[in-house]
Amino acid sequence: MDEKAPSPIKWILLGCGGLLLVGLLGAGGCGVAIYFANKNADEIAKTGAEYLRTEPRVVKALGTIRKAERELVGWQVNIKNDRGDAYFRYTVEAANGNALAEVWLTREPGTGWRALGAAVRPSLEQSSAKFKVFHVGTPGVSPSDRTHLSD
Repeated sequence: MDEKAPSPIKWILLGCGGLLLVGLLGAGGCGVAIYFANKNADEIAKTGAEYLRTEPRVVKALGTIRKAERELVGWQVNIKNDRGDAYFRYTVEAANGNALAEVWLTREPGTGWRALGAAVRPSLEQSSAKFKVFHVGTPGVSPSDRTHLSD
């Protein structure tokens, strides 16, 4: 009888297929984690957008704010126990022109998120802005310079 030696191709295909499946599951898990982190950050970011719409000095400089949209990158949320701090950047469309805004928020135990302050500057597209960079409240520092919550 002529018996052929078993081919290793079956094991190669099974190994590659299994590795591909594990990779896809890992990527899918990361995608789900990023989705929920963004979704939770949206809830916090609404507080910052509302702060920009209602802060009198911002409204005086920008006029009526039509849209305050959180940027998808460049935000940071730190929560430890029931305390937290957050930083968001917004693109703002207003009656007196567009602006870029940074808002710092905080949360103490038993309370909701509240804005500490903001930095507002004219959008880069505006060559003749009607306002200059200004700060409202007590804005924090950029995330790269930020110290995280202590115990």
